[in-house]
Amino acid sequence: MSFLKTIGLLLIGLVFSANVDARLLLIVSQESGLYQEFIAGFNGYYKGESVDVEHSDFLSRQPGDLGKYSTIVVAGVSAAEKLAGVDVDGAQVIYTMMPLSSYRWLRDNTLLSGTGRHKVLYIDQPVHRFVSLAKEAFPHIKSLGFLHGDVSAVYVDELKNELAAEQIELVDGRLIPRKKGSGDLKSIFAKSDALLLLPDPHLYNRRSVQKVLLASFRYKRPLISYSESFVKAGALLGLFSTPRDIGMDTADLAMCRDEKCRNVASTGFYPKHFSVLVNSAVARQLGIKIKSSEELQGYLEAVDNAAK
Repeated sequence: MSFLKTIGLLLIGLVFSANVDARLLLIVSQESGLYQEFIAGFNGYYKGESVDVEHSDFLSRQPGDLGKYSTIVVAGVSAAEKLAGVDVDGAQVIYTMMPLSSYRWLRDNTLLSGTGRHKVLYIDQPVHRFVSLAKEAFPHIKSLGFLHGDVSAVYVDELKNELAAEQIELVDGRLIPRKKGSGDLKSIFAKSDALLLLPDPHLYNRRSVQKVLLASFRYKRPLISYSESFVKAGALLGLFSTPRDIGMDTADLAMCRDEKCRNVASTGFYPKHFSVLVNSAVARQLGIKIKSSEELQGYLEAVDNAAK
């Protein structure tokens, strides 16, 4: 079934069953499987007013129709950019399906609507979750290398503080995208017990990721990644949220509007639903004994629950 047909059926079922104007508008950036998965997660979890789902082109066709919505959920950077400057008529805006770095860029360049009453759900994992994962996966770790560029450098200070609390040294591995630079990688890998990769659209592409993965095998150092695809490509360990996870968390945020909700006054939120993935074949190649994906995920969930 096509994406548009799926959305059409969803709208028919929701709008006509409610028999009233929908009060929540969900705008997605693209017609793709990724956003279908996000929508499925959102609608499977959301318990509230009826929902309208629209592609971001809706904003150029019918921008005056926003007055009937109390909440507008904007999924993806492209949709957020198209909403910029549109009068949301007092609606609460929830931005989602975007990295922390993209949100900050949009905010700093005044490309967000509803700035006085908006929330954002990042796709990034909180730094403390990565630190807890590294500590549990590698109990004897003394140093963690962080391979980053200019965009992902935003995590350095927080990562340094979180690691210091666990008596782990941060090896600051700033990389400058270029054709040659294996010497930089060699030095960073030599000083680190494991290495962390966090989102950076200007640093990581197919070629640069392959270079880092090869260095991991050459220097026998495990990689902790933010991406499921990186784990399948050769990183030892991954911590990430799927589009369905983000959809469920966005629905939870959309339903959270009063003082009974935790952190209702906050603006930025990280995913509550997440997955841990271990590449057991890579573990064997590196000669590393490591807990299973299920054990590590269970540990992180317990840590999160204890912090509530």
